[in-house]
Amino acid sequence: MVPGENAADLRFQAHRSRMQMRTVRRFSPAAGLLASTPVGVWTSLGPSPLASDATGIGAQDYGWVSGRATAVAIDPADSTGNTVYAGGAYGGVWKSTNAGPLSASPASVTWRALIDDQPTLAVGSIAVQPQAFNPDPARSVVLVGTGETNSSGDSYYGLGILRSIDGGNNWTLISRDASGTRPFAGLGFSRIAFSSSNPDLVVAGWHGFYSSADGINWSRLNNQPGGLSTFLCPASLTSLACPFYRGEIATVPGRNEMYAWYVDNSDEDGGIWKSVDGGNSWQAIDDSGISDCGDLLGGCGTQQGFYDLELAAVPNGAATDLYAGAVNLYKCTLLPGSNTCNSASNTFLNLTHVYGCLPSLGSIAHVHPDQHGIDFAIANGKAIMYFANDGGIYRALDGFTGLSSGSCGTGNQFDSLNQTLGSMTQFVSFSQHPTDGNTLFGGTQDNGSPATSSSQSSRSWLSINSGDGGYTAIDPNNPTVWFTANTNVSIQRCALGIGCHSGDFGDDLVVSSFSVGGDSGAFYTPYILDPQNSGELLVGTCRVWRGSANGAGFSPLSNSFETGGDGICTGGEMNLVRSLAAGGPKDTPGFSNLIYAGTDGLGPLSPTGGHVWVNADTDVGAGDWFDRTGNINPGGYPVSAIVLDAGDQSGKTAYVAIMGFHVSHVWKTTNAGASWTNLNANLPDAPVNALLIDAGVLYAGTDIGVFASPVVTPNWMEVGPTAGSA
Repeated sequence: MVPGENAADLRFQAHRSRMQMRTVRRFSPAAGLLASTPVGVWTSLGPSPLASDATGIGAQDYGWVSGRATAVAIDPADSTGNTVYAGGAYGGVWKSTNAGPLSASPASVTWRALIDDQPTLAVGSIAVQPQAFNPDPARSVVLVGTGETNSSGDSYYGLGILRSIDGGNNWTLISRDASGTRPFAGLGFSRIAFSSSNPDLVVAGWHGFYSSADGINWSRLNNQPGGLSTFLCPASLTSLACPFYRGEIATVPGRNEMYAWYVDNSDEDGGIWKSVDGGNSWQAIDDSGISDCGDLLGGCGTQQGFYDLELAAVPNGAATDLYAGAVNLYKCTLLPGSNTCNSASNTFLNLTHVYGCLPSLGSIAHVHPDQHGIDFAIANGKAIMYFANDGGIYRALDGFTGLSSGSCGTGNQFDSLNQTLGSMTQFVSFSQHPTDGNTLFGGTQDNGSPATSSSQSSRSWLSINSGDGGYTAIDPNNPTVWFTANTNVSIQRCALGIGCHSGDFGDDLVVSSFSVGGDSGAFYTPYILDPQNSGELLVGTCRVWRGSANGAGFSPLSNSFETGGDGICTGGEMNLVRSLAAGGPKDTPGFSNLIYAGTDGLGPLSPTGGHVWVNADTDVGAGDWFDRTGNINPGGYPVSAIVLDAGDQSGKTAYVAIMGFHVSHVWKTTNAGASWTNLNANLPDAPVNALLIDAGVLYAGTDIGVFASPVVTPNWMEVGPTAGSA
């Protein structure tokens, strides 16, 4: 947060600075960089595709996955349902013209990236305008609401609405509303919809149930589903008592039939409701099949309703097929005039059982958890359906007959379309084999820990661990020993390299909260192997711990960076460890004697975080840490990365990265933080997230790309695209 300023606008300014640098580079290619510095184009290494099953025995197989898809929209100008647009959390927009019946095999579906040259790739919603006369997909007007509204820690803000009038070939950015007084930068779009009866009318959704006849003037529905009273839910969004946090609305095309679903700020289900009189009255639909979905390992109900909640109403003759997406995907067929699901249980069917149907989770459908988008088209008497979730895009070529079972041991006819979809995987970290450039693996958001041993010849990867993948490491002295982590303190080990599977890691949980005195850490808790002894791990909670890489003997090397005391870390501290580095001479036991720790922060509105702590003599113990932040981070932004210069055996030469805006983002010390040199120079003003030093060149990974500079005389140049490209 930057007081009085919009972070999205500031990032856009940094993007413009980057584009100006490209122009300069076109006329002066060297631009002061070392001759050996690589500045060519990037080559994708994948994962594209990523095999989801990390068990190795098909026990959790969601088919091919690509990453978190947030939106999907069929082009109504293509009556066959083959032309579809898909959006990723930060994966841009992809288009296929043969995603449906034209491709009986999902492997035949082709995709094309559309907005890689735009200033933001964060997508929250997509809508395609109906064409009243002579519909032609080549002339389709497509709107992309940038900015994801799924409230995750990595949901990125947008810049407005991208508009194309030629089916996605060219785009313009709509940055304000029609009056020009309301900027869109910094917002996200959860839903955009065109009126089918008046294609010139377009409305966007936000929290709350309101109606409008013109998309400009809005009024609160007098009768709210579930009895959301004006007393508990006034127009002010500051009310904390309102049992409404996120809602979804679905209408049946051509009918006065509407459905609503909402959750409160504790993810409690507010119910699914039906109205056939424009919202004047509402009737409850029994959704007990959602709360009691039959999955023994979790995933029932709306336990993540803040993040995954979706609703679609598909006309099935005179009946309605109502689809509800949460962690699982559910279906309820409502006969004409009925408010009760036409099923044996009179409630919703669980179509996916993502954490059920043991011993093979999700085997009824092979669809990834966490649903974010649904769209459909009725073509030739079939319901062609597309689904967006944390794994990517899936389809059903006929939802009427192919999606009809909620019982394990049967099968619903879903197809994964991710085998040919470009990678939208969100990496938290990755590690490289010390001598084999082909072997890589990393941790990713909700797509486990992908790995490859053929990165130079194939973009296809496999999963070696499941869940949310965090930080990773490969033992440089024994490179078949790999470490992964999920959320909080959960470091696991496997000694089989590329042959590892989730069961192997699960059998060797080397560091848990119990190992580190009951501490909780960040959502992704950082750790590193000690460079002086790879048999030791350094782990950061709100303090630094060290112990054997086999999980034994962990002890705190520091007190809490939040309080200065030795109390247990709750995971809610401002100054949780964000970055770690170690080196220098060995201490008495033979470990790194010099350790750096960077902490998290929230910026100037709460400038108590964002510190650099240094212990230059670990033999002394927890009391020998010094705050070496000095004046390098007055805004209190996160210290995102610390790297040591391998050319200085003392470990005192280090580089630090700082996030935020209106700050110098890269600093150097040659005396373990006693003083600092500003290396920011001409680096665009955007958060820096990662650093790497190699052969006298410093690389910085930022929110707008990767840049490189000589360490002697800072002069930054973008690594990758040439002038005029994306």
